[in-house]
Amino acid sequence: MITLAAAKNSSKDLPEMAKVFKKTSRNGGLSLYLGKRDYVDSLTSVEKVEGVVLLDPSSLGDKKVFVQLACAFRYGNEDLDAVGLCFRKDIWIHHLQIYPDYKCSSLSLKIPTNLPCSVSLQPGPDDKGKACGVDFEVKAYLAMEKNNPDEKIEKNSPRHSQNPLYFHGEVIPIKIKINNESNKTVKKFKITVEQTTDIVLYSADKYSKNVLNAEFGETVEAESTYNNTLNITPMLAENKEKRGLALDGQLKEEDTNLASTTVLGPGAEKEVMGILVSYKIKITLMVAGGGLLGGLTASDVSVELPLKLMHPKPEERMLHLGLKRNPQNDRKTMRGGDTRVKRRRMCLV
Repeated sequence: MITLAAAKNSSKDLPEMAKVFKKTSRNGGLSLYLGKRDYVDSLTSVEKVEGVVLLDPSSLGDKKVFVQLACAFRYGNEDLDAVGLCFRKDIWIHHLQIYPDYKCSSLSLKIPTNLPCSVSLQPGPDDKGKACGVDFEVKAYLAMEKNNPDEKIEKNSPRHSQNPLYFHGEVIPIKIKINNESNKTVKKFKITVEQTTDIVLYSADKYSKNVLNAEFGETVEAESTYNNTLNITPMLAENKEKRGLALDGQLKEEDTNLASTTVLGPGAEKEVMGILVSYKIKITLMVAGGGLLGGLTASDVSVELPLKLMHPKPEERMLHLGLKRNPQNDRKTMRGGDTRVKRRRMCLV
């Protein structure tokens, strides 16, 4: 929200102060202005949502600018989002394209009379974030299609994973090759390992948590190449405070680790597994923006690779048989579906 002061020589009939509600993109290239946030529903009609979108179209290329007005029902506060679930359902959505028609476009959006009014449930003293209830939101965004505000860039660069299987605590080398044929500079790399937990026994809930976030100050200049190997190791020790993280079965007074990847045997039904766990590595190239609009004309590039985290064969079994461990053989066996790499823990009651 910004406050605009009236000029000194303004008429006494004009208000001395006027409030304008403003939301601007991170780089300042796209701004949305609203004169108010409260709109009256008189049963037969609803006040129009009027505002202004300000942008510079010179560097947008093929992109279009849309405004979205949505009515949504939130049935869980942000405390429940700690495990990655989205407790929000859209009731009604309306899109309006405002570019390439105008440079400074005023907008006027109608709200149907059959929609609910804004209602919120009073949160408790310890609750944080948005409360449960029905609310409305308006946003402006860049996209090629109005129904795809989170569209991804198509990429034809190959990405390979020579060995998608690693043991808990093992260093994971990531070999990166880049041929930067653009006029943009890659300012740094961001590597994340994401754990996805799929609850299949009683519902269709699926949520994700990052178990590793690493940034590397590697620079790739425009019209240049890059070839290097970066090492990462996802560990539970770095995620002790994260609620809802999937772990291998834990007994009292015993340490554990991140949950192993779920491997389904031939003919196995996933519904009886209860919880399915999977991992993926995401590599993001943070591109530096240039020119007047800065980051608005830059687009970070990401690729994803599958990852399997498992346990090696038990040391006691190898010693009993008088065998010498070969990690490569362990991996070959696990790829074949040997259930001995899964850990099950029993509690006595």
